[in-house]
Amino acid sequence: MKVTVLRMLVILVAAWAHMAMAVEYTWVGGDGTQTWENATNWDEAGYPDGSDDTAIIGNATADRFITTANALTIGLIPTWTQNDDATNMIVLGGDMYTAGNLQCIQSNDSGNAMNMVIDLNGHTFRRRYTSVAVQDTGGSGYAMITSASGGTWQAGRLYQMPANAVIGAGVIVLGDSTSRDYVNGIWDPTSIYWVTPNGRKDCYEIRAPAGVGHLIIGDTNNAYSTTMSVFRTLTTGRVHGNLTINTYSGATDGDASDLIFNTNMAATWFTKLLVGGNFIDAATDASGYGGNTRGSTGRDSIAFNGSPATARTVSIGRSGLQNDFYVGVDASDTGHIVLEKDLTTSGRFQVNTGSTLDVADKTITLHEVAATTPAQDGAFTVQEGATLAFEVGTLAAGTINCVDLTLGNYTLDLDVNASGPSSDLVLFTYSGTLSSANEPTINITSGAPAQWDAYSTTAGEVKLTNFSVPDTGTCIIIK
Repeated sequence: MKVTVLRMLVILVAAWAHMAMAVEYTWVGGDGTQTWENATNWDEAGYPDGSDDTAIIGNATADRFITTANALTIGLIPTWTQNDDATNMIVLGGDMYTAGNLQCIQSNDSGNAMNMVIDLNGHTFRRRYTSVAVQDTGGSGYAMITSASGGTWQAGRLYQMPANAVIGAGVIVLGDSTSRDYVNGIWDPTSIYWVTPNGRKDCYEIRAPAGVGHLIIGDTNNAYSTTMSVFRTLTTGRVHGNLTINTYSGATDGDASDLIFNTNMAATWFTKLLVGGNFIDAATDASGYGGNTRGSTGRDSIAFNGSPATARTVSIGRSGLQNDFYVGVDASDTGHIVLEKDLTTSGRFQVNTGSTLDVADKTITLHEVAATTPAQDGAFTVQEGATLAFEVGTLAAGTINCVDLTLGNYTLDLDVNASGPSSDLVLFTYSGTLSSANEPTINITSGAPAQWDAYSTTAGEVKLTNFSVPDTGTCIIIK
């Protein structure tokens, strides 16, 4: 009995001592440039530097820059407020980890998200998983920026990210919880949203109307695949930069991470995903991206846009795709892509005015699935003023195979890198109808000069007949 009581006393004393070590610090330092580790800036002795310590930061009446000198682990910044039109900023001089399992309430009613800022400064600000990682009750949002490369916000969870939150240039946001993320805010085109949970993730969703910068799904060093369900509330989703879907070491085929269009939409709701950079997908199996094919007017689609100065690489090896694909949106928002892998879909493929599709030496296959509504018709369309490019090697080129084919007045660029005797150079095959089959403007953009008899559009093929590249050989001049 005495031993039991003694043990209970020891436990109570330990708990009391633990509670005694937890300190709530309130910022009392002035404005200007201030140091976190300076004890005179806080109302208690010392400064927040323990996993149970909390830091409360109030309004700045003039620009304030609270700078940390070292790496810190604290419990939480439970309250951070800003009312005046002045910058209230924390500048990291080392990594900061907030270990508390409570929400961080930021109240910014100054009218400007840039008045409440964390400058990652090349370091990592890490939040432990919470029900709400960072919530703004003031309505003006907050900003994450980095004045040095590599600044990372390991967010824990982004369940109530405000629509006017700002993610600055070069900031990396790691979504690493296994619960739900609703990603909102205004993202710089060079920022990165990296979905990399320690465990399978099925509830990442992008709600930011203006889109995100770069999007990375999955981690090659993480022994889990990641499924990202996107754009549940948007008809147009945007990735301004690169979209990368990773597999991981030791994964079996079919176990790469996934991008999935939401399948719970109404039958009349379709999403177009705009991608301005490279689209690189590690999967090579029979899966797809899902998508809405239940309506009577359309389906979910992927468009490559952003009017890039150079070609963007598209590498999608999945064979179960049912989405429509577009190169460019219109003449003012064009696309320019080059294929790195063969591409197969039961949807449509369209190259819009002013845009360029470089097939290279790859194959595009569009097939029909009549049982769906609307029917997956496998149509390929080249609008007026678009450009198609093919790489010609050993007198064979990349090929587009489709059901119905529509060719406006387009430009055909050929990169010829082989020579040989004449044969027909087949560019398209079609099993349905051919429309607007005017002869294009044909350019030999690089390589050896070529010759052919005619541009032929008969018998289910579009080809250059008797295409040949003379072997110039060696010329010896005898004087």
